Amino acid sequence: MPLFMRIDAHDDYLEGGLTIEEVIEFCKLAGEAGVDVLDVSRGNIISAATKYEVPPIDIPRGFNIDNAARIRKETGMLTIGVGRINTAELAEQILEEDKVDMVVMGRAQLADSQFCNKAKAGNVEDIDYCVGCDQGCLDGFADENCPQITCLRNPAVGREAECKITRTEKPETVLIAGGGIAGLEAAIILRQRGHKAIICEASDKVGGQFLTAGEAPRKAEMKEAVIAMGKKAERLGADIRLNTPVTKELIAEIKPHTVFNAIGAEPLIPGIPGADLACVVNSHDVLNGKVNVSGNVVVIGGGMVGMEVAEYLAERGCKVTDLEMMKEYCADMGMARKACVMESIALAGIEAVTEVTVTAIKEGKVVGQKDGAEVEYLVITQ
Repeated sequence: MPLFMRIDAHDDYLEGGLTIEEVIEFCKLAGEAGVDVLDVSRGNIISAATKYEVPPIDIPRGFNIDNAARIRKETGMLTIGVGRINTAELAEQILEEDKVDMVVMGRAQLADSQFCNKAKAGNVEDIDYCVGCDQGCLDGFADENCPQITCLRNPAVGREAECKITRTEKPETVLIAGGGIAGLEAAIILRQRGHKAIICEASDKVGGQFLTAGEAPRKAEMKEAVIAMGKKAERLGADIRLNTPVTKELIAEIKPHTVFNAIGAEPLIPGIPGADLACVVNSHDVLNGKVNVSGNVVVIGGGMVGMEVAEYLAERGCKVTDLEMMKEYCADMGMARKACVMESIALAGIEAVTEVTVTAIKEGKVVGQKDGAEVEYLVITQ
């Protein structure tokens, strides 16, 4: 029976923690004691290094492979590499470059249980790739009301028997309003079951808010994922009609058996006096590149969307202040993504102000209440 040992490559964010040199010496001792294979991981749960435990989309793919390669070289032991290896191409590249002996993927096979079979058959274009959102797997463990892990890419995780796809004996026409990720998922499942799926998308492209999310810093994989979903729906024979809003006349013309409403949501605009001024723009328009913003910028809201917009603007040279009414910003993020984004916010020089309630927007400034006093934050366009 082979003996595998899982270890950290080194300790991150821990003063006096193990260095990779110390880990290598320990691994040599372990090899002498009978360990056959090293499974090289990274991270801990008592510091910001939690981001490496179940690495989110913010962490580069294959981020730990070079550590594993060094440990393998200096110990001479069989070594497994892990850490955001979520495509067959990346796994194959790592092995071909002889950096490790084996690679291990966990979440990649939650996102698509047929990952290995599809890769073996050469059907990599049909793989549903993990995007490192951490929302259903890692964050699900922290939710005591969640009976099981879930997956943003695979709604059937933990419910495989219930969600088993079977071919229908009575094909029907289904009209889907909206070509975002929900509409595309519906069309893919419908086609796999043998129904006729018609997607009507009001804009000139499918993808919806996953495209928008993919414009935020370090989140390009979300955009890639939904573009791939659109292509998959096409390959399966879904009828995709762009620039086609669903109207009652269209429904009367098509006469579908069922209509799915998958038009998505719109940004919530709070009723703050001055919110209708020309200097006020919404997050989606910023990320989608519909408006150009420069100079001193104030972002109202410090949740995930607000902080990602703040980062997006800081990358483009803006001086950004973010105002959040709660005691902390990034409060709606899971632990790993929160650690990454908070670190990036600090490095970008973004001023994050908490426990401030915005009361008005005026030309050149945003007015609020903090600690019982009125405060003002300048807005200067260049």
